[in-house]
Amino acid sequence: MGCFDRNSDRSSKHRRSNQGTVGLAAGVLLPLLFGATLLAPSPEPFLKTALTRIPATNHASVDTKISRRNDPGHKDVIVQMFQANWDSVGYECEHWLSKAGFGWVQVSPPSEHITGRSGQPTEWWTDYQPVSYKIVSKRGNREQFARMVARCNASGVRVIVDAVINHMTGTRGSPGSGVARSPFEHFWYPGVYSSLDFHRCRKSGDYEIRSYKSRYEVHNCELLGLADLATESDYVRARLAAYLKDLVSLGVSGFRIDSAKHIPSEDIGAILEKVKAPSFVVQEMPFGQGEPILPEEYVSNGHVHEFRGAFDLKAAFQGRGISSLLLNWGKTWVPSDRAATFVVNHDTERQGTTLNFKSSANAHQLATIFLLAHPYGAPSILSSYEFQTDSQGPPQDPTGLTRDVVCDEGTWRCEHREPALMNLVKFRNAAGRLPLTGSISEGNNRIGFGRGNVGTVLINNEDDAWVVRAPTLLPDGDYCDLIHDSNLSPSFCDSFTIRVQGSRVNVVVPPRGALAFYTGAKGGNGSDTSSVPRRRAITRAGITIEVPGGTGRVVAMVGAPASLGSWDPSRGLALVIQPDGKHWTLPSPLQLSDTLEFKFVSIDSSGEVVWEHGPNRVLSPMGEGFVEQMFEFVWRSTPLRAPAILPFDPLPLGHTPPPNLHIQ
Repeated sequence: MGCFDRNSDRSSKHRRSNQGTVGLAAGVLLPLLFGATLLAPSPEPFLKTALTRIPATNHASVDTKISRRNDPGHKDVIVQMFQANWDSVGYECEHWLSKAGFGWVQVSPPSEHITGRSGQPTEWWTDYQPVSYKIVSKRGNREQFARMVARCNASGVRVIVDAVINHMTGTRGSPGSGVARSPFEHFWYPGVYSSLDFHRCRKSGDYEIRSYKSRYEVHNCELLGLADLATESDYVRARLAAYLKDLVSLGVSGFRIDSAKHIPSEDIGAILEKVKAPSFVVQEMPFGQGEPILPEEYVSNGHVHEFRGAFDLKAAFQGRGISSLLLNWGKTWVPSDRAATFVVNHDTERQGTTLNFKSSANAHQLATIFLLAHPYGAPSILSSYEFQTDSQGPPQDPTGLTRDVVCDEGTWRCEHREPALMNLVKFRNAAGRLPLTGSISEGNNRIGFGRGNVGTVLINNEDDAWVVRAPTLLPDGDYCDLIHDSNLSPSFCDSFTIRVQGSRVNVVVPPRGALAFYTGAKGGNGSDTSSVPRRRAITRAGITIEVPGGTGRVVAMVGAPASLGSWDPSRGLALVIQPDGKHWTLPSPLQLSDTLEFKFVSIDSSGEVVWEHGPNRVLSPMGEGFVEQMFEFVWRSTPLRAPAILPFDPLPLGHTPPPNLHIQ
């Protein structure tokens, strides 16, 4: 569900459907959606024969059962294929997820749900308002779902289902019907639940949660007006367990328990105990400062989502600095073998509470690299679609069915296919449970660490390149750079190679970038590389710098080689100002084959030269091969006016260049 922190009641995930959920007449549209064969009820694994209203008290101890739903296996990375239809998930399992080494794919809720404001399930949050437990949704029917699970299992990728078991719909007023024509009202779902199966936390007025400081309200009142199931009831528990057992019978191996925070931990444990299948369980359990319900209460049932980890990554990569992550990340939260970690999920990317694909300065990708390389928890990666409004659903056809995932048409983002991410999944699988080793930091925003003798990661969250001599436990030899290699091979690097000599690497980490290498992708041997195809390192570097102050001057790049004027500002490379009036860009990329030292200068109309502050900037090609990269810089604003004290003596005292620069 979309609840997190103490503002769960304002989450985007479960919008109130009474704003537009249609009535029974909507069923007329659904033969177009799913075909006549889907209108017959799915086989029901449990039939309601009697109502039991006495809260269950004979709970089996779940502590002795936890081992079978606690371990995701050595391939512990989950990719959340948010809103993807079943045929597309099956295809991605066979052709991409298995290739990358993902262990799990999380799919959206498969049960019948409401139709939404337009009479078709256009909004994504319709999935989180179930009408029945028939396996039919806008992503496909029962047969398509079962086929998807079989394809993924055969590819070595297990399926975890987003299971909505806290509530039903948020509709009040006129009756409605689901996507498979099942009729319902707010507290009435024929053949599934009657009004006695729901909580009414107050004698009068609305039943919604008013305070997250009240354990009673969070567990017994309605989240955003959604009909809250009485999960303490034996009947409700049995009905929910029957739904989960049905999914297991189709080959499902795990569950993400939606809105787990709104269900007492002992109720979840009792429901899972009825399922009895060995399943990987992840519970949506947001942390709220000062709230009485804590994630630690739920670890006896399986993993819990560590929202604190996502919030901390945002704070670190967008201001506080990332060096603290080496010491503190995960240390005070739930144990690593109970933690499900993430950078962003489908709720938080809409709410802006975590990093997302729109975050500036490459922060989202760098945080994802850290997440996958760090041993804490079992990480989830969101793979989603473009949207303009918070409620916007996935690409759909005119009948409301979700379109196939097509990764190059500009609608589906397909983050799971990004080469760096796929390579880091391999890195993580190889590192297993190995701890951090050889951690280093330089300032607040440059860190590196190893994972035993398997791999090493370096992350630069600064605007300048990081020249670093880093320790590593890897054997001497040449290794592929996982971040920039798009066609990883055990014996050939598509982009850079990184050489380890004497337990050290000497590398240049790009601005707002990272390097990673591991034993599973070696580009040769440090002493004998004759058997490995070798290519000269060439980097085409696009250069952009943000400079305050607007126009009326020349901004140039000046450096040691003759192509940059041999430190003579009058012969530097002039940049071209962009329409926004603050960004300056080289007209054409630099071609780097050797390390380049340089600085930026600003020359006003009188010819006065202002050198940017700080040490020389450095760009360098790495290893072998050809790569294009864009480097974005920000002017270091404390001025050093030539010929002030610099790490070099480029000009004679008193030298002032002419106002016009020679453009190489």
